[in-house]
Amino acid sequence: MARAARVAIALALLCGPAVADEAQEQHRQLGAALFASERYEDALREYEAAWAASPDPALAAEIGRTHQRLGHTADALTWYRRFLAGPAIADDTVRAEVTREAERLTALMREQEGPTPVAEQRAGGTRLVAVRYAVGPKRKLLIAGIVLGAVGYVPALLCGILLPTLIGGSSRSSDRDVRDGSIPLVLPVIGPFVSGLVFREPGWAIPWALFDGALQAIGFGLVIGATAHLERAPVPFTVSVLPTDGGGALSLAGRF
Repeated sequence: MARAARVAIALALLCGPAVADEAQEQHRQLGAALFASERYEDALREYEAAWAASPDPALAAEIGRTHQRLGHTADALTWYRRFLAGPAIADDTVRAEVTREAERLTALMREQEGPTPVAEQRAGGTRLVAVRYAVGPKRKLLIAGIVLGAVGYVPALLCGILLPTLIGGSSRSSDRDVRDGSIPLVLPVIGPFVSGLVFREPGWAIPWALFDGALQAIGFGLVIGATAHLERAPVPFTVSVLPTDGGGALSLAGRF
């Protein structure tokens, strides 16, 4: 009986790590697939489950990257530092990328915490952190806006160019009305509505306004909505004070 118990314990000790590693890999693969699909909340849950199954230091970078996509700056930095503090199991490219992101987030948090842009004093100069505001578009919303706008604008543009050319200098009043109404169609967004005001024939004005004009307006609104939010990105640079015989000089170095 005692021998059987010892055998059972030995098997558990041997199989336990293998089972944990298998569970970790399953959660990790699912997390990677969800991350690629931009389902970051779900990806984070899977990565955390993988870490709970077996805390592989390589997972720390993936968890940090997911937190960063969700806007969790402090959590992302914590996991990046945990990854960098672990054994050097990743290739140099991954480690260099994580190092850059950790430095960027550190500078960003430092800038957000204090009113002064001065981050630290260094020999030969003072390291400052500037902030560049960049548009961070929501990709799917931006693509949808561009497609809708194009569907509404391309037919209007073609009619605005071709109809006046085909009609030319016709003296018929109906031709002149169509020509005058088609010219404003080359204007994006407002063109179909202006065209309807110029040529107020319902069979002409209503389709342009309800279809092309509406599509262009919706597409334009989606594009604006996708690009309206700003994302702050720290831009580290160094200001060095250089003494000279005439007094002194300043040297500014960095990437802008």
